[in-house]
Amino acid sequence: MSDLLIGSRTKIQRAEENIHNLNREIAAFLAANPEPYRMIREFRNNGLQYAFVAFGNPPIPPRFAVLAGEIIHHLRSCLDHLICALVMKNGGVPTRLHQFPIYTSRKKFDEACARGLINGISVPAKKLIRSVQPYTSEAPDDTALYVVQQFDNLDKHQLLLVVTTVAQIGERIDIDPGEPDVAITGMSPPFVRKITEQGEVIFGIDLAKPAPKFQAKADFVSQIAFEKCGRVEFAPVIQTLTGMLQATVHTVNLFSKEF
Repeated sequence: MSDLLIGSRTKIQRAEENIHNLNREIAAFLAANPEPYRMIREFRNNGLQYAFVAFGNPPIPPRFAVLAGEIIHHLRSCLDHLICALVMKNGGVPTRLHQFPIYTSRKKFDEACARGLINGISVPAKKLIRSVQPYTSEAPDDTALYVVQQFDNLDKHQLLLVVTTVAQIGERIDIDPGEPDVAITGMSPPFVRKITEQGEVIFGIDLAKPAPKFQAKADFVSQIAFEKCGRVEFAPVIQTLTGMLQATVHTVNLFSKEF
């Protein structure tokens, strides 16, 4: 690609470095307290469910939210750098009006373009920008670009809401039926669950009938998560930021033929 994209590429590189740095800090934080909750096992639903219930609400360093906000800002800024590069490639001069539009409705997108956000770029580039808009998706508010935009706006005014009190079942579960003819009818999906002081069922095993001697042991994994990301609740921070990074890189690469 042309040196016109050096701004976008450098922003992407810095965002990637910061994700790795944040991942190391999160890993060290979790390693220092690998089980930041109290887990009990009990029968529920009249003995038809064997449940793992976690209690707790451990605090996390606000620094994690600050670092996540910096990463997201680099990704959002990278797209604005792309617009400026497209203007210069087409012989124009970028102004303060130029910005990569991200909209969930065609009407708002068209209004933004009329205000001059993408003036001076080529027709093919304008078509590409339209094609990646969240409003072209069946779930506009659940797209990576939409989340980058929303998180970047939020971070300008307050810390991103990041929680550590989430857990999900790990890779191992050991079951002891305790008696013959104990039928398991189902298990909870391995979703990430928020832990509360009142207690939250992290995983459950459904039984065909009560079995008082039934027992099970399982590994659980604690994570740092965003309270909400698009339509997803309790989205793991590193996985989410990595997805945003990949989506941003993909978006920039779509314009490679313009340079």
